[in-house]
Amino acid sequence: MTLVTHNLGFSYGGKQVLSQIEMELSPGRMVCLAGPNGSGKSTLLRCLDRILRPKQGQVLIDNQDIKSLAPREQARRVAYVPQSASQNLHFTVFEAVMMGRKPFLDFRVKEDDRREVHRVLAMMNLKEMADRFYDELSGGERQKVLIARALAQGSQILLLDEPTSNLDLRYQLEVAELLTRLKKEHNLILVLALHDLNLAARYADHVVMLHQGGIFAQGSAAEVLNRENIRVVYGVEARVYMEEDGRPAVKPLRPAA
Repeated sequence: MTLVTHNLGFSYGGKQVLSQIEMELSPGRMVCLAGPNGSGKSTLLRCLDRILRPKQGQVLIDNQDIKSLAPREQARRVAYVPQSASQNLHFTVFEAVMMGRKPFLDFRVKEDDRREVHRVLAMMNLKEMADRFYDELSGGERQKVLIARALAQGSQILLLDEPTSNLDLRYQLEVAELLTRLKKEHNLILVLALHDLNLAARYADHVVMLHQGGIFAQGSAAEVLNRENIRVVYGVEARVYMEEDGRPAVKPLRPAA
């Protein structure tokens, strides 16, 4: 499965928010959208899932325009994971993950759906908390449940909006490692909006750096996350050095003059 955008653009009212977005994404890869607040990361994710309808251009899944897909068929191919869901959702973890089976449900939950939810819970190491309530979980646990719900859709493309936001360091790494494992084991396309450049540098196979609604640079982390790009896009002077594995590490120094 491939995910391709051609000349994608979106406006809120008369304000252009995205323009001329060109990407070609293949399975088994984690793609990180980088850029400061207001650069268009979350808007791009929502356009890829048609939560927002692009004003121009195309989103193609396996060369098929997403606009031609029925809602159920789209949901079976693409799943969107928001930054967070309401903490007041009084559903069990099992029920929350079962919501991901909606594209497959008719009038009742079938045994196949229950088996799939149990399989996803086991895969995500959530089986022991299946009967706990979502609103009683920690931030990191809730994030894992949202990812599990997306996986229960059976989608090959996962769009994640700031999946590590508001998590402590341990859970940030746990979620990043989990996503890395999932993309390899299930040959997924993962598209993440991330603020943390060091997480992007460490885990991304491909980085798309957005600036003022367009693509400023894209490529490997080493190609994109350099001092000049960070200075122009973020307005920050930074020291960038290479780790032993060849991936960059970013140390912000001061606002750029």
